[in-house]
Amino acid sequence: MANQGINTIYAKERYGSMPDGAQPPSADRAIRYGKALKMILAGDGEVSAKEQKAFLEHGEMMGIPADVIATVNAFDPRREKLEDQLRGLSDCVPARRMLYDAIRIAMTDGYADRERAMTRKAAELLGIDKDVLEAIEGIVSVEDALRTARGKLLTPGYNS
Repeated sequence: MANQGINTIYAKERYGSMPDGAQPPSADRAIRYGKALKMILAGDGEVSAKEQKAFLEHGEMMGIPADVIATVNAFDPRREKLEDQLRGLSDCVPARRMLYDAIRIAMTDGYADRERAMTRKAAELLGIDKDVLEAIEGIVSVEDALRTARGKLLTPGYNS
């Protein structure tokens, strides 16, 4: 698999910054990250069409190789355990960003209670403090409100 670079412009816009010397994750790590993300999104019983679209767009915008995206896209999140996908990961930049991405994508059709519960489980498995997770949820909510307000102001007839 070709080692593509991280789309730093997109990542800076999405996350606010990029760590110095950020490198693309290994294929295995990117697949486990994507599978964990998909498992959180399916916490309410399914990955909705809106979530699926946002999930695929995010992978493409991040510069994730097509074969990795295809592998994760074909993954059935009901067949594995979240613990297995998160094994070896801990409270680090990618882990916090994965939770941010899960919340942001889940919000495309409403952040269901069971998705929220899966996000909390992932945070616990990663050793991320509850207060940090709640702050991430708050940031995503504020960003969503700002995105809606911007759309309504700058695009007459805006429909989120």
